[in-house]
Amino acid sequence: MELYSRTADPVIMDLILSSFLNRDPAEYSNTDDKRNASMLLILLNSLSGRDVRNEMLRYIKGQ
Repeated sequence: MELYSRTADPVIMDLILSSFLNRDPAEYSNTDDKRNASMLLILLNSLSGRDVRNEMLRYIKGQ
C-alpha cells in the first residue's frame, strides 16, 4: 500500500484500491483483469477531464 499512499488525489487513490480489492462474487461477477484495467483507465482519464467517449464505446462493445 506504500505505493498508493503517495497519490495526491484521495478520490483516485480510493478508485484504484477499490478496483483491485473488489472481488466479492455477490457484488462483482466479472474477474477479467484486462477488462478491469480498461475500465480503470477510462475512469481515471474521465476524472482528469479527457474525452473518453470512444474508449467507453469500445468497452461497452467488448472490443
